[in-house]
Amino acid sequence: MQSVAEQFHLNKSYLSQLFKQQTSENFNTYLAQIRITKAKELLRQPGLNINKVCEATGFTNPSYFGQVFKKIVGMKPSEYSKLYTK
Repeated sequence: MQSVAEQFHLNKSYLSQLFKQQTSENFNTYLAQIRITKAKELLRQPGLNINKVCEATGFTNPSYFGQVFKKIVGMKPSEYSKLYTK
């Protein structure tokens, strides 16, 4: 959020308010959904390590990535990968 706010020369809190008004969701939720959508695409590719997918989608902590993925998708990244790479 901070880097986006800086790009538009806006205060982080103000940008957060504008984003919420325009989209009806908060910035972090929106960003997580975009990252998880990309992660799902990558996890469908055989041979890709979950840690690499985590890193490629902007998550620095694999455990946190797993939590967010499960919250949004309803299953662990490893389960999703197995389901779609068979």
